[in-house]
Amino acid sequence: MKSASRAPMGLAIVLIVAFAALRFGFFIHEPPGRDQGMFSYLGDGILHGKRLYRDLWDHKPPGVVWLYALAIALLGRAYAAIHALQAVLVIATALAIAGVVRRTTGMPGAAIAAALLYVLHAGGLAFGGFWGTAQAELFMDLPLVVAVILLLAARDREGRAAWLRIGIAGMCVGSTLLLKYSAAPLIGLVVAAWPARGMRAGLPRVAAFLVGFALPSACLALGMALSGTWDDFVRATVWFNLDYRSATSAAAPPLLGRVFYAPDRLLALLVPGAVALAFALRQPGAHDDRAARSRVLVRVALLLWVLALTEVFWQGRYWVYHYQVVLLPLTLLAGAGLGSLSSALSKRSPGLVPATWVGLVLLLLPYLGHLAAYDRRHGLSASWRGRIDAATMEATYTWGDYQFAQTKAIAAQVAEQVPAGERIFVWGFEPYVYFLAQRPSASRFQNDEPLMPRYRSVHAIFARELMEDLEQHPPRLMIVVTNDANDVEPEDSVRQLLAWPDLRRFVESRYAPAWRTGDFLCLARR
Repeated sequence: MKSASRAPMGLAIVLIVAFAALRFGFFIHEPPGRDQGMFSYLGDGILHGKRLYRDLWDHKPPGVVWLYALAIALLGRAYAAIHALQAVLVIATALAIAGVVRRTTGMPGAAIAAALLYVLHAGGLAFGGFWGTAQAELFMDLPLVVAVILLLAARDREGRAAWLRIGIAGMCVGSTLLLKYSAAPLIGLVVAAWPARGMRAGLPRVAAFLVGFALPSACLALGMALSGTWDDFVRATVWFNLDYRSATSAAAPPLLGRVFYAPDRLLALLVPGAVALAFALRQPGAHDDRAARSRVLVRVALLLWVLALTEVFWQGRYWVYHYQVVLLPLTLLAGAGLGSLSSALSKRSPGLVPATWVGLVLLLLPYLGHLAAYDRRHGLSASWRGRIDAATMEATYTWGDYQFAQTKAIAAQVAEQVPAGERIFVWGFEPYVYFLAQRPSASRFQNDEPLMPRYRSVHAIFARELMEDLEQHPPRLMIVVTNDANDVEPEDSVRQLLAWPDLRRFVESRYAPAWRTGDFLCLARR
């Protein structure tokens, strides 16, 4: 029996790893977006001994930067290292998904299908393509699926055995706060720790979950205090973020669009998920163990989906990669639906089971069509076939005011014109210039966004720190980004610089125009 049960899961591992290698390998030459460039620069900085929040400014918790630093340390500075980091985490998450679907539904085919659906969609076109690669939302999935597995396992146990699993599940959920504070609503997964009946049995379980949930944040706070960066950490990640929420706003899509994000791209998840819900509602009192386990998975996945949408709504930006958080619950629902449908058909009409998989492929056709269009737009297949060179492909990677080819070109010029070890300063939001040029910033602020006057509670402190940094380490080259107004910064960087008397006086008295590349105006010391 054991060898027979191991065979399908062994096949699952082979299929998932092989499919992930093809899926992520195909996109491995895609360049980064702006956020990925920032995380790469910050990760590289801490590898060179700089302290996050004191020497390197960021308004997010440190989890993503730590992961980028790990990828760079292990795999090098090429952006393929970040693709590999994403692939490894997605594979681990997919294997965990396959395990939980297999245990709850008893259907290996459904488990494998759910895992492959996750690999296909994770960090991909459905959530922004290259702009959504290796974002914090993706990294949350692995600890969350582990938490789901532990919470489900705790339902069959009592006493310390249950409390331990629930406490570790709470730690897994709490660790997502180290990636992004918007994960706070996930504390609602404590509902899944509650037993089927009994107030007295439920309270210790809730306590175990909450203690576990608080532990990662408590350890982070202690680490910041011991490193002497507590004040910088709080200003950057708490006070600035509070100002950011009140100072910026975005037009919200219609409510239905906010709840059911990109239905054409997620159709292969939404339809099986609806099937899972239908089976759960149709047989609420069924005594079959497999059906009962599947219903529990459906309830937990629905809870996680609601909490994920709460994360998106709480941020209030509705950017495409923010919706990455709905992928895990939708995948779990899809796995439950495929398992329930396959089980029902195998009992009543075995000949129709293959139709389930044919139907799943048909549901994927809209998404595959979007993928084909994305491939044509960026020339990925053409690049692999040698029909276009890397520069031609990279020139297609733009997003609003961001153009990767310009960022790469200016970084190459900086590396040529500025001696190694000399500092530069980019006034704008292009931190990847520092990373590609391998020239350090003259300031802890690698972008100008936190220095805007609208962030009132921190502006005076941040402005003073910037001017102190520039006076202490006058950059060899000042780079001012032009034409970079966007939905977060309605004025471009030139206007912002001219409106700041101290910074304007510093620049005009010490620097003169040297050259211009695209939207990058370079000023050399007089």
